[in-house]
Amino acid sequence: MPSLAVEISGSIRANYSIKDFSDASKATGGDFDFNTLGIKLSQDFEDYGFVAEYRFADGYDYLKNGYAYWNANEDLTLQLGVVNKAFGNKNFASHNWWYSLNYYLGFEDDYGVGFNINHKFNNFETDFSFIQSSLYKGSDYRNFAGTIGSGTVNGTTYTQST
Repeated sequence: MPSLAVEISGSIRANYSIKDFSDASKATGGDFDFNTLGIKLSQDFEDYGFVAEYRFADGYDYLKNGYAYWNANEDLTLQLGVVNKAFGNKNFASHNWWYSLNYYLGFEDDYGVGFNINHKFNNFETDFSFIQSSLYKGSDYRNFAGTIGSGTVNGTTYTQST
């Protein structure tokens, strides 16, 4: 009989910065700020189980991933829920608001609602995912910085375009 104990793990992340160009920052010795607290729950019932990770950040919280899985055999696993998207290197992540080059090339750790099939064969591993919808809908015309703001810089006026 499998154990009914739920595995609980997590992480905490904080940032420390000192701005040598700011007298206020130098006077206080820098700033130490909370970034993220993550709580992960998982349960394995031999051939099936679940995994969920919830994150609390400064001002918001979200479900990073949460899915049920079934190990059909030692080489084939099916996942249903908020799963890691199949494309990309699962070890890359953005480290700033504007993401990174890895994000725009599709190589980042990214999750979506849908299902994933993982198959292992010798030294190869293949994932196939169906994700319910795109991150932004077809009516969302958001683009890069040039289309979301306007202003004048050094005598040149920039306007928002759609």
